[in-house]
Amino acid sequence: MGLERIISALIAFDKAGQEIVQKAKEEQQEELLHIDADKQEMYRQYRERLERDLERFQQAAASEQEEALARVEREYRQRMEKLRKAYQENGDKWVDEIFTRCTAL
Repeated sequence: MGLERIISALIAFDKAGQEIVQKAKEEQQEELLHIDADKQEMYRQYRERLERDLERFQQAAASEQEEALARVEREYRQRMEKLRKAYQENGDKWVDEIFTRCTAL
C-alpha cells in the first residue's frame, strides 16, 4: 500500500505540475496578447503625435514663408518708390547726360 500511495502522490504532483504549467502558458499567451495590444496602442499614439507635430511644423513654415514674402514685397515696393523718386528728380538730367556722352564721341 505504501507504494501505491507514493505513486498516487506522484501522479497527483505531476497532474498539479501540468496544471501549473498549462496555467502559466495561458497567462503567457494572455500577456503576449496584451503586449501586442499595448504595442499597437503605443504605435497609434506615436503616429497621432507625429501627425500633430507635422501639422504644427507645416503651419509654422507656411507662416514664416508668408512673413518672408510680405517682407520681400514691402522692400521691393520701398525700393521701387525710391527709384521712382530718384527718376522724377533726376530723370531729365540723366537723359541729358546720356545724350551728351553718346554724341560726344
